[in-house]
Amino acid sequence: HYKMGRSSVIASYEKFTSAGSGFFAGANTQAARLGYIRPLARTWQFFGDLNYSHNTKIQQSFLGVNANHYDGVAVEGILRKHLGRTYDFFTIYRFGDVSFNAPVCITGSCGRSAQRQTGTIGVEWHPRPMRIE
Repeated sequence: HYKMGRSSVIASYEKFTSAGSGFFAGANTQAARLGYIRPLARTWQFFGDLNYSHNTKIQQSFLGVNANHYDGVAVEGILRKHLGRTYDFFTIYRFGDVSFNAPVCITGSCGRSAQRQTGTIGVEWHPRPMRIE
């Protein structure tokens, strides 16, 4: 985590065993992340994120996925507006791509990669802490 003026940069790398994200019955995963945080004004913030993961199959899956590994890439941008002390308004755009090393057929469609774009708008509530006696 690095602070540069008013901005922050976050970089991380992890290597671990995961559940395989539903594609594999377990995977050895290597994941890297690069994030950027910047206040745009007194009550506005921007978050940017770039993620990459490489997942290698540990054992055969029940889904019949014949690939040995897949790579996932995701890009995300979040714009957040603070509304007082307890509420935040946010909007998120995310693009993700999953690429397999061999063609995969799930629910009738076959291919080596799948892309997804999602957008979210919402309000978060952060209640003030209460003392419980």
